[in-house]
Amino acid sequence: MRGILLRSILLTTLMIVIAAPASSASVLFGIDVGTDQLITIDKTSGAGTAVGMLGFLGVSGLAYDSSTDVMFGADAITGQLISIDPVTGAGTAVGLLGFGGVTGLTYDSSTDTLFGVAVSTDQLISINRTTGAGTAVGAPSGVGTMEGLAYDSSTDKLFTTELGVDRLVTLDRTTGLGSFVGVLGYGFDSVLGLAFDSSTDTLFGSDIATDQLITIDRTTGAGTVVGPLGFGTVVGLTVVAQVVPIPAAVWLFGSAIGLLGCMRRKKAR
Repeated sequence: MRGILLRSILLTTLMIVIAAPASSASVLFGIDVGTDQLITIDKTSGAGTAVGMLGFLGVSGLAYDSSTDVMFGADAITGQLISIDPVTGAGTAVGLLGFGGVTGLTYDSSTDTLFGVAVSTDQLISINRTTGAGTAVGAPSGVGTMEGLAYDSSTDKLFTTELGVDRLVTLDRTTGLGSFVGVLGYGFDSVLGLAFDSSTDTLFGSDIATDQLITIDRTTGAGTVVGPLGFGTVVGLTVVAQVVPIPAAVWLFGSAIGLLGCMRRKKAR
């Protein structure tokens, strides 16, 4: 009778664990081109922490493909798409992009597309994640020098920044044309990294002119200081989402399993 009751408790607990909502967390990564390192960034203070050397000297764009769990970077010196180990920071060549000066990168989950911005042609490009080859999207954007690139899943928009004139711009994924959103302000004229964090509904930017992590209002374009990065040339950002199970539900399930084990040992005696 006890065995039947305990099995019922275990089954009920398992159902609670499966049904329990999971808390979402995320890690903000960046590329410091001055030291050629992958870094993590505290989203509250802005402080950066080194992860490891990339092994490539000109990585500027950074993106995380959530569909394949792969982090990508664009190396301007070799003109290659690379994959990056988020634990060690080590980069591995994927293939030639076919465009010069690919700075921003982002993964668009709604279309399962890796996008980049090519300074050499002033264009939005789509990138083959297997070969690294880029393909132009429409005509030149009509925007000046584009740098950062981020896909905002909450509004289904691509954002970029215009170097030197501190502007936030949206890009049309079909035509490649840019539309002015607003001025970043506060002297943020070198925002070279962009990333959208869906867990906090926040657009982050890294400004090398002030060495600051900033948040950006997607409606007005206005930037707000978070804090100093501590790395002088952070030119790429991306967010890696993580799913964390509710601790209480996990503890409850573990306790039920432990109790079942105790009952079996007593029965064996």
